[in-house]
Amino acid sequence: MNERKLFLLLLVLSLVNAFIFLFRDHFKYIPDAAYNQLYDTCSATCIKEWTKIVESSDIIESKELLTIIFNRLADSMYSSVDNVY
Repeated sequence: MNERKLFLLLLVLSLVNAFIFLFRDHFKYIPDAAYNQLYDTCSATCIKEWTKIVESSDIIESKELLTIIFNRLADSMYSSVDNVY
């Protein structure tokens, strides 16, 4: 019985994969951010954008969390990806 369930699961996954492959031209890829935006240092403009996002968010309620986020942003201005490697 377990082998049959495993076979059916793999069959379903294969069919989903085939469907996505056959209709891949109908899916549009929209990049969220460029590589440079993700791994570049955070400038004053970047900090303003993040400040806007954080202040308008209803999710963030803790002052400690805001402090951690802004400290990370301030630290990112002085670090780079080269320091990691």
